[in-house]
Amino acid sequence: YFNTSYTSIWIPYCVKLANKDEVFDEKCFSVDEIVLPDPPVHLNWTLLNTSQTGIHGDIQVRWDPPPTADVQKGWITLEYELQYKEVNETKWKELEPRLSTMVPLYSLKMGRDY
Repeated sequence: YFNTSYTSIWIPYCVKLANKDEVFDEKCFSVDEIVLPDPPVHLNWTLLNTSQTGIHGDIQVRWDPPPTADVQKGWITLEYELQYKEVNETKWKELEPRLSTMVPLYSLKMGRDY
């Protein structure tokens, strides 16, 4: 059971499956590797540029960290991965994970829903 009374982010934990003399499996982890934070909030975007032809546009996507993650005090550092796709597409495009709460997207097709 993991809670603030029995768990520390800074301590590695190991779980072992064993009988008296034999270890069958062992997994070690730290809490920050397995805990998923709440999603970001206040997601919005701003149009930066449109191409001369009006076919493509560049946008800046911004968000705020989830209020439940205490990033201000440095207890947790969040990496964000932006994924996007056109509404009817099946495959998501992914950008490299980053620490920033904003990212530009270039050359999106105008008049499409993403």
